[in-house]
Amino acid sequence: IGMALQGSLGNLAGGVMLLIFRPIRVGDYIAAQGHEGIVKEMGIFVTTLETFDKRHIILPNGALSNDSLVNYTSSDVRAVEITFGISYSDDMKVARNALQQLMDSDERILKQEGNLIAVSSLGESSVDILYRGFIKTEDYWACFFETQENGKLALEAAGCTIPFPQRDVHMYPTAAA
Repeated sequence: IGMALQGSLGNLAGGVMLLIFRPIRVGDYIAAQGHEGIVKEMGIFVTTLETFDKRHIILPNGALSNDSLVNYTSSDVRAVEITFGISYSDDMKVARNALQQLMDSDERILKQEGNLIAVSSLGESSVDILYRGFIKTEDYWACFFETQENGKLALEAAGCTIPFPQRDVHMYPTAAA
């Protein structure tokens, strides 16, 4: 009987811990146990998440309280981080200026320390430029998707090329045997 109740008692204890320490609340967007979603219900044994496609995921509170958990909405401010790749033949300053103008024109971007337009890496087929702008958490998804599209358009308007991985194959004739 003790072994059969072990999981239930662990979930009960986890539920009590979640209710006392409140790392999450109903309405928060979280990632835990390999799942992401909006917390719809917190019970004493399980927590229910709802995904964007309206699936419901039931997480046992024992595991939820004893493993890592990411709460994306616990802060009022969140960073939109997008990496844009440009061709090695493009002018990096032109690309950075185009993205900076995009950032400056978006009223949702908060004027604060931490906003950044910078070369983040020299990739295999592109120079990667990081766009990081802090916004109110409730504006995250709209800003994220619009910045993806508007960033590509701004870079193209500035004459930059968005590269994609390519391979050059060279075929050499061989002597016939």
